[in-house]
Amino acid sequence: MLIDVVLARVANHMTHLAETLAITETAVSDHFNEVLANDTNMFQDVQNLDYLHQSMTDTATLLSYLSRGCRKQTEFVDSLKLETTRALVQGKQIQTSTHQSGNIDLF
Repeated sequence: MLIDVVLARVANHMTHLAETLAITETAVSDHFNEVLANDTNMFQDVQNLDYLHQSMTDTATLLSYLSRGCRKQTEFVDSLKLETTRALVQGKQIQTSTHQSGNIDLF
């Protein structure tokens, strides 16, 4: 089996996972104010969900490019949302904090 086929399948799976997580984010955000009144750490938890969603989306994007035979960073690195994902591609040290540059989707 060609590695490109496996990468494409993993990319599709990651896309599905990211979409599922987005649905979860929406469900949490629908009840955000109620939960925030009882749990002050909830805002950070929701931001962590958002980071996970964006990271999964970036990973799916990266895998999709690789599955199509794209081997040059310059062809896809700008399409990645998060600095951590770009760092993976560029071989830079990875910062694992969820407080990084990228678009935070606030509900």
